[in-house]
Amino acid sequence: MIYRKMTLRSFYRAVAIGTVSTLGAELALSIFCAFSGYDLMNAFDRWHRIIWPPLTALILFLIIGGTVLWLGMIRDCAIAREMSVRARVLWLILVVPTPNLGALIYYFCVYERRSLRQAEAISTQA
Repeated sequence: MIYRKMTLRSFYRAVAIGTVSTLGAELALSIFCAFSGYDLMNAFDRWHRIIWPPLTALILFLIIGGTVLWLGMIRDCAIAREMSVRARVLWLILVVPTPNLGALIYYFCVYERRSLRQAEAISTQA
C-alpha cells in the first residue's frame, strides 16, 4: 500500500468539501422532512443511541476542521503575494467576521484556483 503524506493543502480541501457536502445533506434532509411530514425530532427520541455518536463526530469535524480552515484561510490571505494590499484587506474583511462561510468562499474563489507551485512558494517564504 502506498501512503501519501497529508499536506495542509489536502486537509483544507477535505474540510471544505466535507463542509459543503454536509450542508447539502442537511438541506436535502430538511426538504425531505418538510415534504413528507416526517418529524425529525421524534427520530432523536426513538433512535438516540444510533443517531448521537455519528452526529457528535460530524459536529466535532465541522467545529475543529472549520476552525482550522478559517485560520488557514486568514493566514493565506494575509501572506498572499500575488494579490494587492487592497484585495487582501477586502478578503480579510470578508473572512474574519464570517468564519465558516467566508473561509469557504475564499477557499473556492482564491485558494483552490492558485496553482500548487505558487502555494508552495508562498509557504516557503513565510
